Amino acid sequence: MATDEINSSSSAAFTVTADLDRLPQIMQAVADAMNASGFGPQEVFEVQLAVEEACTNIIRHAYEGRMGSIYITIITENDKLKILIEDNGPPFDPTEHTNMRRRGQDDIEGPVGGWGIGLIKAVMDEMTYRRSLDRNILCLAKKRAL
Repeated sequence: MATDEINSSSSAAFTVTADLDRLPQIMQAVADAMNASGFGPQEVFEVQLAVEEACTNIIRHAYEGRMGSIYITIITENDKLKILIEDNGPPFDPTEHTNMRRRGQDDIEGPVGGWGIGLIKAVMDEMTYRRSLDRNILCLAKKRAL
């Protein structure tokens, strides 16, 4: 591996309307950043899955149909990717939750969903949360496989 690859870093920040139609734009930005930093296809897939789940939760639960924005920052540094996902919804710390569904609940019973936070934790290396200036700030991190 070349020295400039080991010490490389980049970042991108953008804001999208909290709308499910904006998810492809977010997923493309994630893929572009990860591909440029040498992440493999499986890693890209896993991070896209986690980011899509987090953003979908913001759209459906934080804003509940109201207008809002999602603020995305993608940082790659050396062999690590960090994605900050911010919103102005009510405070909600996903790191305090695992699967939101009850144990033993059959997949065909009850409402669809409830597995996303556990899924994010399963595919990401780190997941942290903080609240600052009326914003939820979720940080997802993934280290590139060597």
